[in-house]
Amino acid sequence: MGNLPKEVIDYHYQKCSEVISKLERKFRLSSKIIHIAKVILKAIFEDEKMKSYIMRKRPESIASAVVYLAAKIYDMRITQKEICNALGISEYTLRKIYKKIIEWLTPQKVVEFFT
Repeated sequence: MGNLPKEVIDYHYQKCSEVISKLERKFRLSSKIIHIAKVILKAIFEDEKMKSYIMRKRPESIASAVVYLAAKIYDMRITQKEICNALGISEYTLRKIYKKIIEWLTPQKVVEFFT
């Protein structure tokens, strides 16, 4: 995956950001949830191992997991089903990517998100 041109990676990142914005409008998500979702997304794209994994996933799948995680961090009551219905993806897909992100997260990364 390291062979992909920067333009392809940037395009995928932009598409993920657009899906996050779509979810923001649909669910009227707070600016703090959107901010942390975008910080997590950026961190994922900066990590070579995670970037390799997510470049094989649809932007809707990635954005759904990132927004779900950000909503959980801020204790917003939004279900996986609601997010998935809004994007036309399965709950299984969201959960799979969400779990991968959780496994990747370290306490240090979480602290960095909030500093």
